[in-house]
Amino acid sequence: MRAEVCDQAAHYYAHQEPIVRAKGWEHPIDWQRQQEAKRWFESRHEDRLQLQAESHEESVAAIARQPAALVGGFLRFEMLCSPLSTLGFCQGRWFLESYDFAGSPRSSHKERLALELFLLRRVCGIDVAQITLYLPDRHFVYQEPIEWDRFFRPHNLSRSVHHRLVRIQRAFERLKNPPKPPTTPPIGPICRSPIRCDFYDRCLGHLPQHSVLSLARVDGDKRFDLIRRGYLTPKEVPESEPLGRYPHIQIRSEREGRAVVQAEAIAEYLLNFHYPLYFLDFETVQHVIPPFEGLRPFEPLPFSFSLHRLDAPDAKLEHFSYIVPSGTDGRKKMAAQLVALIGPTGRLVAYGAEYERQVLRKLAKWSPALQKPLESMAKRTLDLMIPFEKRWCYHPAMRGSHSLKRVAPALDAQLDYTALCVSDGRDAMAAYLQLSEADKPQSEAILAALEHYGALDSLAMVHIYRRLEALATEALISQEEPSHDHHP
Repeated sequence: MRAEVCDQAAHYYAHQEPIVRAKGWEHPIDWQRQQEAKRWFESRHEDRLQLQAESHEESVAAIARQPAALVGGFLRFEMLCSPLSTLGFCQGRWFLESYDFAGSPRSSHKERLALELFLLRRVCGIDVAQITLYLPDRHFVYQEPIEWDRFFRPHNLSRSVHHRLVRIQRAFERLKNPPKPPTTPPIGPICRSPIRCDFYDRCLGHLPQHSVLSLARVDGDKRFDLIRRGYLTPKEVPESEPLGRYPHIQIRSEREGRAVVQAEAIAEYLLNFHYPLYFLDFETVQHVIPPFEGLRPFEPLPFSFSLHRLDAPDAKLEHFSYIVPSGTDGRKKMAAQLVALIGPTGRLVAYGAEYERQVLRKLAKWSPALQKPLESMAKRTLDLMIPFEKRWCYHPAMRGSHSLKRVAPALDAQLDYTALCVSDGRDAMAAYLQLSEADKPQSEAILAALEHYGALDSLAMVHIYRRLEALATEALISQEEPSHDHHP
């Protein structure tokens, strides 16, 4: 991994920052397919809308008023005019139908539909009997031509939306007759969820960067209770506080300023690691509308892998990688490369291994001729995250997290992700999708950034394994008690 490669990628990404690091990244949707879905949704309501216009002229006239019409002086009627919703009338009943490309019904869907329901009732005098949200069916298997009636699955949200409607009506009445300004509410989980409060910094700006809010496996109410009682950082929390084993390991590590290690537990777990070792990391993209036959909506489609192979403790470390050319179906070629590189013996190592196992099983399903060796790989895959998830090893620099991006630099300062152009899986997915519209210099820069990121992920696992192995070896030599600690 040469420095100039990252510099080249950084030069390109300096002009792509809003795209590569866009917040709230959603699953990619092909624009043309999205328009097809929209036309399907609109066409299935043409007859019903005509019936509505003939039977309820006055109501329709109200709905057709200028979008700038106001409700109560502050709510805009145009909020009803969502391109995703359709109002219809059939067999004496009003219905509201909407569609989206999310994986499941969300609170935002229900809130939006409840607001539309409120406006229909308040402005037009329309009581909607049924509310249906159409979302992609995760069990739909893509093949050409796509059947939109099967792609979308209806979700009846009538009960949950009407429940929210009561809250909106109460809020509307309060806004018409606002009470006196309330006192400042107490801090709590509501400060950050479901969205971060605009006054968060005003109320909680005094907290240090690493506060008790980073305590893992502690209820949100309990964290804010600690703040109200004056405990701002983990090391300030007394040992007598009833938080459980995992938080107290973190608190102890923070207070002592060093790692807490249960070396014997690590040594016992590492007995499962048999050479040769294959440190494997996949990058995937999840399309809402699958681009290739046999895929389902949101099904992870691998587009690259990085593999570090270590045949023996003192053997030379070898690195292999593959990135699927943009716009092509690389599933079978990727499967063939993995079978050629990974032998029938030894262990595969991944961080958060269930994801890699899942991808390997899917590759086996998509490549029947290679099904047996790929399924064997999935069964032989070990999870390097377990020692950190179970707190057998915890370092203050992990800040309550056991993610690879926190663990790796905590154990080895050279494993730094902050300077990378592509620094996490969401960045990698966004960068890969840009390849379809990039020219040759841009493509080379994107591929270099993806290569660098993937290589660092699998290399980080090698460093973590060796560090854990060293800690376990020290424990066996010294014959210390399980409660004794070691510095990583």
